[in-house]
Formats: sequence, structure tokens, C-alpha cells
Amino acid sequence: MGKIWRLQDIDPDNPEERFLPALQCIPMGPGMQRMVLPEAICRFISKHLSECGCPPIDPALAVKEYRPPTRGQNHPLNGDADWVPPGSPMPEPEHVQDPETLTVHAREAQLEKYRYMGYKVEKPPPPEPQAFEIDKLDDPPRFPPGEHTVT
Repeated sequence: MGKIWRLQDIDPDNPEERFLPALQCIPMGPGMQRMVLPEAICRFISKHLSECGCPPIDPALAVKEYRPPTRGQNHPLNGDADWVPPGSPMPEPEHVQDPETLTVHAREAQLEKYRYMGYKVEKPPPPEPQAFEIDKLDDPPRFPPGEHTVT
């Protein structure tokens, strides 16, 4: 489960595996999301295509090849994977910006953008009230009890 299939990994004589590499991250059209299917469903489709008489995959006839996801988890359900012309170069890896390198203003702007996008980024809670000693407010005390008797 959770394996990205390559032609080298499959048994072309096994109907459930024959089409697994082609059933990953299926493009739906220009500008549309890709269809990602769980492995179990891909195995059912592969078996069905085999039973319908579809020949095994021939890499020599392929006009596109599978490129694994370039960001996020390397998993077949990651829709960042794509089908590209054979021999296409891999894109430059994306780097996540380190918030500690930003100014306070830039961090606030970035957090506000996340809030605008719908993320639940809570503002920090207000500081808890601090206890203080009463004598510090009344220093020196107006009535020093040690200097007087009960009477």
C-alpha cells in the first residue's frame, strides 16, 4: 500500500499489476486536478482492462512518463505528481521559507494571508495578569503597625 509503481516493479503477466503504473495520477484536462485512486481500485481497473483484452504496457510506444511528486509526501495519492514528455528535466526543488528569517512585519503579513485563505491561525492569547504586592503600591506604608500598640 502507498507505493509508487514503475514498469520495473510490476509483473506484466499479473492482470492486477499490468496497468498499475498508468493508473497513477491520471490527468483530467488542462488546468484541472489529477485523478488519484487508491491502489485497490487501480488493481480492479487493471484486472478489468486485462480481461477486456488490452495489451500490456509497451514503454517504446509511450509519449509521456510518470514524474513522482516534487513536493509533499512521495505517495501515489499526492496529486503533485504528473505525466510529462519522456526525458523531461525534474523541476527545481521548492524550499519552505523559514519564518525566523522574516521581519516581525513580514511574519504578521504572512499569518494574515493564511487567515484570509481560511486557515485557523489563532492570535496569541493575551498575557496572564501578574500578581503584585500591595506594599509596593503603598511604599512607604502610611500606617506602620509595628510602631503602635493595640490600645
